[in-house]
Amino acid sequence: MISTASWLRCRHCAEPQLRAHIRMATNVGVTEQQLRDVAQVLAAIVGKIEAQRVEQAIEAVLHPQGNAG
Repeated sequence: MISTASWLRCRHCAEPQLRAHIRMATNVGVTEQQLRDVAQVLAAIVGKIEAQRVEQAIEAVLHPQGNAG
């Protein structure tokens, strides 16, 4: 997940793929907190903007009703 997120986070057109990987991760038991931990690692190592993209994707996948506009 970390390597996928770090690659996809820099690809603006890869949002659907990032969201799909987040869904797949949750399907195999990765928790929301673990996903958010990945975003924290990305912020520290890759960059805050990239980590924000991952956080936004996590939010869109796990809490879609909060993203309606």
